Amino acid sequence: MHWRVLQLSQGQRCSAICLKDGQIIAASSNHGPQLGKILFDKGLVSLKELQEVLDMTKESGKHLGATLLAMGYIEEEPLKEVIHQQVTDIVKNLMFWEKGDFLYRDSSVEFEERSVENISIMGVMLDA
Repeated sequence: MHWRVLQLSQGQRCSAICLKDGQIIAASSNHGPQLGKILFDKGLVSLKELQEVLDMTKESGKHLGATLLAMGYIEEEPLKEVIHQQVTDIVKNLMFWEKGDFLYRDSSVEFEERSVENISIMGVMLDA
């Protein structure tokens, strides 16, 4: 599936925001907490479960969230809530960058569509 992707970089820090119909549907970053750490810190998965799923994702190439759901280690709603908060936090953090480089393009991005939830850009801006 094709989406619009805004890639931003500032030195070694890189982030990407995935957009569909003008709404944020996903974001990633190489700085800040990763999904597995957030889920563990919130007590939603155990360290043993997380390590098992991380090993499986390396072998299968599937995303962490999809694998956690398939293994029954987490329910869909709590996962969606954590992903929503993670995406919102990534976008909010970007609003405080004073400089950086960007690239805006159409891209084919693979991710679990059922975890996608439109995030209001205006809502994030007002919250920040």
